[in-house]
Amino acid sequence: MSDNEVFNMYFGIIEDPRCEVNIIHPLVDIIKLVMISVLCGMDELD
Repeated sequence: MSDNEVFNMYFGIIEDPRCEVNIIHPLVDIIKLVMISVLCGMDELD
């Protein structure tokens, strides 16, 4: 099982409340980027 499959298995169950028309990036990808940013020391979402 790859890292993406494991990540999607745990975080893919989160419901995305956004309007489907305006979605450019999947919610799982956004969560992944935010988690990596926090682990790298990011304090603010600029």
